[in-house]
Amino acid sequence: MQTKYMQYIRYSFSMLMLFVLGAGLLFTSCEDDDDENESKVELLSYGPMPVARGGELRFIGNNLDKVTSVVIPDGIEIASADFTSRSTDLITVTVPQTAVEGLVVLKTSEGDITTKTPIGFSEPISIDEFAPASIKPGDILTIKGDYLNLVKEVIFTDRVVAIDSVSFESQSRKELQVVVPDGAQTGIIGVSDGAEDPIIIYTEETLDVVLPSFAEENAFTTDPVKAGEELTISGSNLDVVRKVEFSGDQVVESDDFVSQTESEIVVVIPAAAHDGTIAIMPGSGLEIVSVEEIELMVPTITGFNVNPVKPGTLLRALGEDLDLVTQVVFGAVSQTEIVVISDTEIEFTVPVDAPGGVLGFVTAAEKEVTSSEELQMIMPSISELAPDAAPAGDTVRLGGENLDLVASVTFTGGVNVEAEYDESKDSVYVAVPNGAENGPLTVVAKNSEEVVTTQSFTFISINVPVINSIPGAVMPGSLLVIEGEKLDLLTDVIFPGDITATMFGNKSATLLEVYVPENVTMGKGIITFVTVDGETTTSPEISFGVDPITPETIIVNDYEPHGGHDGSWDSGWSGGTEITTEDGNTFLKVVAQIAEGWVINCNHQANGAPGPVIENIENYVLKFDIRIDEGVTGAENAQMQVVLGDGWHWFGPGFFPASTNGGWMTVEIPVSALGLSGKVDMSSGTNGIYGGVVPAGISLDNLRFDPK
Repeated sequence: MQTKYMQYIRYSFSMLMLFVLGAGLLFTSCEDDDDENESKVELLSYGPMPVARGGELRFIGNNLDKVTSVVIPDGIEIASADFTSRSTDLITVTVPQTAVEGLVVLKTSEGDITTKTPIGFSEPISIDEFAPASIKPGDILTIKGDYLNLVKEVIFTDRVVAIDSVSFESQSRKELQVVVPDGAQTGIIGVSDGAEDPIIIYTEETLDVVLPSFAEENAFTTDPVKAGEELTISGSNLDVVRKVEFSGDQVVESDDFVSQTESEIVVVIPAAAHDGTIAIMPGSGLEIVSVEEIELMVPTITGFNVNPVKPGTLLRALGEDLDLVTQVVFGAVSQTEIVVISDTEIEFTVPVDAPGGVLGFVTAAEKEVTSSEELQMIMPSISELAPDAAPAGDTVRLGGENLDLVASVTFTGGVNVEAEYDESKDSVYVAVPNGAENGPLTVVAKNSEEVVTTQSFTFISINVPVINSIPGAVMPGSLLVIEGEKLDLLTDVIFPGDITATMFGNKSATLLEVYVPENVTMGKGIITFVTVDGETTTSPEISFGVDPITPETIIVNDYEPHGGHDGSWDSGWSGGTEITTEDGNTFLKVVAQIAEGWVINCNHQANGAPGPVIENIENYVLKFDIRIDEGVTGAENAQMQVVLGDGWHWFGPGFFPASTNGGWMTVEIPVSALGLSGKVDMSSGTNGIYGGVVPAGISLDNLRFDPK
């Protein structure tokens, strides 16, 4: 038994004194009333308020000896013979134990006098004990004490309230029986009068609300269990369980239990339950988690009824426990519409965009297994291409088998176009795109797999510009002048580095002037021209700016110090040149016209700067860097020859470009143009450039060989 002596009792003695003093004042103030009012019954005050049941209640007024009875709510009438005292100005009565709040009525021969304020009580609700000390939700708890007939609510932990009209089994002044709510938890309990500003009395002792528990061993089957089948949970007090929660947030409510007793619950395992622990929950929502874990079965795939299979057709997978499968995965494509024929066979449609390979089979529990064999997909085959030559805009028909699987066709050149399938003719039709090139077609299936035709297609070009003249070398920022045919059809000019030109000069059918972008990729490259029809053509290889010096570069003369040799000694023997330095770079400059003579020369190999020896010179190209000052003319007319190890090799005019727009650029000379092959020994004798007429204003640097 539990005992508690915590009482909230209010006695307002000070209020009583105020009532008595006030009555005295009122009584005195009435002595001067007219004689006609001297016989009238008057109630001036009553109290104390609040008053305890069983306590004394006083009425103060005039001519109160004429009061025949006092009626206290609810309908309790106290006759004058039962007054504890009675005089003309004071009546006292004992408050009945069954009195309730409300207005009090004094009955007289002159009529009833009703108080303006209701009677109130301050009863010391108390809890002496409760039983049993340990209880299940739904069982009856007995509380003993005093004034329990005033209790409207019993409060359980955690703020779960039992209300009289719903949960009280019986109620009297000394005893209250209440049904423990389903959501109650272990803790103290309280009783309340249910007022807006309630009086609540709490116990000091704790009520133990019984919780369910799993059996210490073999609480449930931990061997692989199958979703959709029954699972038996063993334990204690399982009759108070309201929910069973599986991993994967799968909850089974008690209404859906197969059976439930105090020691056993049988539930059907949800299809989407995951491996892991199980939680049981009483009405309070507290979770009791199992120590043991369940493991869910997975399906086994043994094969397919057909292989290969055509996308878009039915396929059956064979195996065990296949009724667990909710999704079949083909790479990045999945199928969720599955017909379960039995637990050993399922059927589904292969998506038309499904690729071949190993398939994945996923359960509702998000467990996945894969097939032991790869599923092969039937692909379209092309046996006919008509016509096999056409211009842009014309239609080409492809004949063959399984052509309903074709999504698009890619022409040589990388342009892909959508295909249109004609079922009545079992053919695929595609429009020839701009930018198509000669070569086979690549048929792309709806599953993105590709088939290359054995036949080649010839693209008939109608509006392709022709380039007749273009400089072999240009500088960034310079104006490039191109001559040719149909140049007015060009819409884009794309320089190396995928840089599209934005600045143009004159443009006509035979002339195109375009400024070389400043950020063009330096070195050798080609320009791509795009027409209004999307067709493309390219320029011959052009040198853009200065080619870099690489570890594979073989220097002949760069005018820099090497060993005991100073490059500044290598000014031309014929005069008209000088060695100069700008921005840390040393080079040779022609300062006076050379009618004929040495421009570059060096024979100082013995001074620590040995000339190179190159095997298989045909694998190299001769290069030098050149700058022609703006305004200089005639450089392209100079007839030049190259001297290597005292060997003279004629080239003629065109050795120098006509202009470099005032900037440095690299000139490349094929060794075949010099008649070079095999081994070239430059370790002795003179190496250089000889010829004329070389105009003043030309600068030269880095005579060298680079691998092709």
